[in-house]
Amino acid sequence: MTSRRALLIGSPTGLLRGVDNDILRMADALAGYDFTIARCTGDAATRAGIHAAYERLIAASQPEDAALVYFAGHGGLAVNPDYRPGSQRPRFYQFIVPTDIEASRDGDFRGILAQELAALLSRLTARTRNTTVILDCCHAARMSRGCVTRSLARVWRVGLSEHVRALERRGATRREHVEGNPHAVRVLAASASQPAYERDDAAGERVGVLTEALARALAEARGREVTWAALAGRLREHVLETMPAQRVAIAGPITRLLFTLEERARVDELTLAREGPDGALFLEGGALLGVAVGDRYALLNGSSGAGRPRATARVVEVTAARARVVIEGEGARDMSSSRDGLRARPVARAPRRHAVILEPTGAEGQARAARLRRAIDASPLLRARDVGAVSRDMGMPIARARLEGDAIALLDPTGAPLSAPERLRPQRLAGVVANLESLARARELRARRSGEGAQALTGRYAVEWGRVRDGVTIPLPQAGATLFAGDRVYLRVFNEDLPRLYVSVYDVGVSGRISLLTSSEPAGVELALREDYTLGADESGVVEGLEAWWPRELPTSGGPRLESFVVFLSDRPLDLRALEAPGIRRLDRAAAVTRASPARATSLAAGAELVRYAIERVDFQLHPTPARPRDDGPYWLDERPDPSALALPVARPRRPPAAARVHLLEASLDPARVSSPAGARHYLDVAVVTGGAGPGALRLHTLELPPGDVARAGVDLLHGPAHTAIELALWLSVARDQPPPLERARVELRRRAEWRDALQTLAALTSAPAEPDARLRAADAAACLNRQLFAWLAERRATVEGCYRVSLAGARGFEIGRHPRRGRLRAGPLRFVYRVLRAIPPR
Repeated sequence: MTSRRALLIGSPTGLLRGVDNDILRMADALAGYDFTIARCTGDAATRAGIHAAYERLIAASQPEDAALVYFAGHGGLAVNPDYRPGSQRPRFYQFIVPTDIEASRDGDFRGILAQELAALLSRLTARTRNTTVILDCCHAARMSRGCVTRSLARVWRVGLSEHVRALERRGATRREHVEGNPHAVRVLAASASQPAYERDDAAGERVGVLTEALARALAEARGREVTWAALAGRLREHVLETMPAQRVAIAGPITRLLFTLEERARVDELTLAREGPDGALFLEGGALLGVAVGDRYALLNGSSGAGRPRATARVVEVTAARARVVIEGEGARDMSSSRDGLRARPVARAPRRHAVILEPTGAEGQARAARLRRAIDASPLLRARDVGAVSRDMGMPIARARLEGDAIALLDPTGAPLSAPERLRPQRLAGVVANLESLARARELRARRSGEGAQALTGRYAVEWGRVRDGVTIPLPQAGATLFAGDRVYLRVFNEDLPRLYVSVYDVGVSGRISLLTSSEPAGVELALREDYTLGADESGVVEGLEAWWPRELPTSGGPRLESFVVFLSDRPLDLRALEAPGIRRLDRAAAVTRASPARATSLAAGAELVRYAIERVDFQLHPTPARPRDDGPYWLDERPDPSALALPVARPRRPPAAARVHLLEASLDPARVSSPAGARHYLDVAVVTGGAGPGALRLHTLELPPGDVARAGVDLLHGPAHTAIELALWLSVARDQPPPLERARVELRRRAEWRDALQTLAALTSAPAEPDARLRAADAAACLNRQLFAWLAERRATVEGCYRVSLAGARGFEIGRHPRRGRLRAGPLRFVYRVLRAIPPR
């Protein structure tokens, strides 16, 4: 049996007088939704008391239950004692204020930091994902992650230093969800830097502005199928009536019906606002959401997504964040005065539709193609076309639909699979169209451009992104990089000279999925002058990065695909969640979207200033396989390409020679750099790994280097076929006695399964050297062999150092003729010269 449990926390500190009324109003509102109420208020709302009450809620919650946590009181900012400019640590910590906050002393901070609340919420959503958090306090946005402000009157400085260090020692400041818990709906009274208020209502009772509006909105929604997205619009209307300066928001999975896991809202629905003395109607979204003059929207009322269109709205004027419409049709007169949650669903667009190529096979495929054509042409985003019938003005198609028998498979314009073949039943046509619309929205979002003229963002900012490895950030170019599934990435924005900058980052995935990454603040992360924000960093400043992942629905056979980050930068808050789209989905799953109508971030009063905005885009290729290891540690000189380069197709592959020769002309030690004990002997161990060479895929050499500045005579390291690649590794070792040669490793390691598997992989690579998959498999196998060879050497030498590594690709002809242009290569104490030559294959 499922249960609904709510924990209501009220902390009436400082000058707050409305907290007790807030608790009563929320208890009444939630009782109408069958919640069992637990209270933690007054003297019980200490730091320890709040923690204990939260723990009881976690322990009682079950997977099918609904859980809710509500807090009314002060939100505070505490000075970070360890903050240093450029340290990536926050200047302030956010916290909620328990009733015993004034008892804080050094080493005994009584506030509850945002990191601690996030950890509690993670544990709660691990028990049940049907979780809601409501924070009626200042600085609420990243907290889980006559009016009086609900912020402390001062910045807190007492007792925090040791408290934060203790949390860090326990790992309690590390978040499971760096950018906000994706499972919990979060109702927030204010952004991270904004105040929330309490006021006297019409009856003279002091009450929190958010709580008053939320109780009204919940009462209106009772007994109806209402999503959090729809409730958000009504909630903001109530708040604007009483406190226009307060900016409320609802974050998380807002397409859910209230207090359930069911989803209803459509991604493309917008809401309408009525403004000015003439009651003009505006869409809450403009050019940034793809709205254009001439578009038509069906108007509906109600909140759940069902309902019959009552009239049509035609767009007559568009700016960045809103669009003016006129109402047409039979219901125009009634609509002109309605205030019952008007929503707008697109039914026709100015001619900007995207082509889908139909490729039917056989009579059954032709019949199904006819039905699919009708469904596609009914979409305002799409238009069906036959092979060879795409007009130039439509540009490249977004996809090809291959129909054979009763099956359909979606392909990208190059023919790479976007979905596995699935049965196309009539009831699944809507799912196919939804998948194609996701691809269309992804293309349109990538094509968005920065504001121009009066809407141009004038000011300087910097955007940087890259990989995260072991907590270290590695910047990458804004286009052209390749990542692997499982890589972790960061994105940093620095506000150089703008008074205020709001940043939202959207990911356009390989399957067309569009998702908001800066989910902690849906209307944009606010940056003050000279302030920076790192996507993928927690509150303690540790850059963990966000994981790049490959969707299960998307086949991996097509190789790497384009993924993008689209960064919106504006001079005021903008909630653009209507951009979100689900991406390719299996037809046997619901094609429901993950987000819905945009939230109103600012008042849309007539004559409001234009939003000034800029858009930055980061493009990279995402490979479906996991990241490649860098085999056996650092080398003095490493000339291998980054593993991501191997995942890219070679534009003009060269045919590799039938055989190649790698000749070591000379090798010597630099006396000035050699620091070995007297009598020590120096050895150069060499491994040459090739692909597709059968049993000869591995060649091993051990050369003793003479003391002093004397060169070793030349030797052939390889003379034979190589096919996909030549991997060359040189190690310098020191030993007192004559050690076993590296060739002995071939015998001693052959008992290991990973050794045998790597050799078998290399032996099978006899063709397609230009294919990314072949190059990646060759590199992986070579890395596996080299790791084991290095470990074998380390057990049998006094010291071993990596000197040199290089990868020579067959697709580039093994770089025949390669050698140092001047003098010798230097790798630590080793100096050497080698050349790569075309050779006659041995008989």
